[in-house]
Amino acid sequence: MRHGKGTQRPSGVRHAGDDKVKVITRHTTGNKVKSLGPGIVAALLLVVAPASAQWVEHYVYLPDSARTVDVCYSPLHNSVYCSDNAGNRIFVINGRNISRTVPGGDAPGVLCYASAVDKVYCANAVSDDVTVIDAATNTVVAQPRVGDYPIVLCHNPVRNKLYCSNFNGQSISVIDCVTDSVIATVPVGVSPYTMCYNSREDKLYCTLYGDDGIAIIDCGTDRLRATVSLYRGSYGICWDSTDSKVYCASSGAYRVYAISGAGDTLTAAVRTVDHPYLLTYNPLANRVYCSSSTDWHVTVIDCSSDSAIARVPSGGDPGHLIWTRRDRIYCSNYGDSSLGVIDCPTNRVIAEVHLDGMPSRLAYNSTGDRVYVALKRPGYGGAVASVYDPMGAVEEHGPLQGPAVTRRTGNATVVAGGVLFITETSGHDSQTRSLHDAAGRKVLDLRPGANDVSRLAPGVYFIQSLTGRRRTSAARLVLAR
Repeated sequence: MRHGKGTQRPSGVRHAGDDKVKVITRHTTGNKVKSLGPGIVAALLLVVAPASAQWVEHYVYLPDSARTVDVCYSPLHNSVYCSDNAGNRIFVINGRNISRTVPGGDAPGVLCYASAVDKVYCANAVSDDVTVIDAATNTVVAQPRVGDYPIVLCHNPVRNKLYCSNFNGQSISVIDCVTDSVIATVPVGVSPYTMCYNSREDKLYCTLYGDDGIAIIDCGTDRLRATVSLYRGSYGICWDSTDSKVYCASSGAYRVYAISGAGDTLTAAVRTVDHPYLLTYNPLANRVYCSSSTDWHVTVIDCSSDSAIARVPSGGDPGHLIWTRRDRIYCSNYGDSSLGVIDCPTNRVIAEVHLDGMPSRLAYNSTGDRVYVALKRPGYGGAVASVYDPMGAVEEHGPLQGPAVTRRTGNATVVAGGVLFITETSGHDSQTRSLHDAAGRKVLDLRPGANDVSRLAPGVYFIQSLTGRRRTSAARLVLAR
């Protein structure tokens, strides 16, 4: 991202790639093998078989002047959006082609798709505004002014609001996604950065990079509820929907902190690898995955015990992480231009896919089982890679019945009419179910009988079933209008 106006910004550590990491991938043009470092022939044998199932399906190359920042996906139109920080534009990609170029503000960066209104939002860091794109027509419908240097966006699907952290403005702007107007500006502290939303308590959490803490906002009133002080360098943040805890990576403390969603208090500090960076949550296993900007590993945290249970080797300079319904973690390795794939049940790297550029951000298509990767290619413009992962399907079953279930399509249950019926479970074990969106965020606790899902946006969801604290099944669900 381009920075301007004397911007204070978080320092990111980036390493030049070297040949210490062996990479094998399956591409549509054949296998590509990078040079091997010493002592890794054994690792090669472990990678070859699984890697044949993950490959780069295709690249969409952007103009030479482009500098990619972020990608997001619109499931209703099967479109990928990529922001170009240098050209002040957003590319719309359908299949293998750029179908449209949408003008943005000055230095467009982070993207966010709001399914309830079918719009794409883009934070423009230098012009201090947010571009709003109608995803059906791919035209700009609004560009509200926000605070100084907007840097991260987070959508609240329950209240249909968009939250924008203003890194230099010491505030968070709140945008009504129906009117696309700013309805509140919340002062929070120095250098607000990454955010996550807690749908159970209806709260927004924002890391304060300059104040070394987390600001907690009541989304009903859009007022600051509390500030939790942490050690230096608050970076990544995510919400554990099972236990309703929020996890925050503190780079200076070499720890990931756990905060109670109900009590707004610090409950645990988990020691990780050096300089923990970004986080993602796995709702099926109730675990948090943490990348490190200096130590080439991903730490796995068990949320029930708040303890580190595994340390998984990654490629060079791991960054953005994303969980997929195949129960895998994809990790962008900026330093050696690769994408790591971690099998969550075993916490082992099953593939490391070489890419034609340095990966920054990832987006997930849960219907087509694809991960889209924004690539930086200095001197050659940017690109977006489509990575297809067809193996290891999640078991698709669940006690769904009633008039709302209209049909089965593939391995998903399609529900229309705004009501989801769940049958009682048999046996002595108490079973609970919850509905999660495609990003793994819990959006609804389910009960036996009729469940009102009319307020939820159409799209792909997952039903998670728990017996005690143990996950027993996961079922894919499509909500239709």
